[in-house]
Amino acid sequence: MRYRANRDNLIFPELAGIFRKTVGLADVLRDALAPLAAKVDLAFVFGSIAQGKETSTSDVDVMVVSKLPFARVVGALAPLRERLGREINPVVMSKADFIEKLAVKDRFVIRVAREPKIFLIGTADDFGKLAQDRAAQAA
Repeated sequence: MRYRANRDNLIFPELAGIFRKTVGLADVLRDALAPLAAKVDLAFVFGSIAQGKETSTSDVDVMVVSKLPFARVVGALAPLRERLGREINPVVMSKADFIEKLAVKDRFVIRVAREPKIFLIGTADDFGKLAQDRAAQAA
């Protein structure tokens, strides 16, 4: 059995907004990052949203592993602030920087590595390969 929202209903826009802020969040972020995907090694949501501990005012923490300039990533994600009704906080670093920060046990990167993630570009296996790259460089 399938259900469909009645788009003509007066509360549809509000319900759609609630849906986008919760369930549809990853899809909206994926769509925004899609034009950059060829130049992104990995992108994922971390923090309270990925942990399932978000509140209605939680910001969206997004890690983007790429050589793209920060401004380009922000430009892709900025329009979502109003649409989602949440702050979007991207962290952008190159694959080499991410691996180096893992190697020197940077507290922030280690915490992000250990926390749950919602993958937007790439997979958990791709993330595991980054950790393996770090281990190979350390050897």
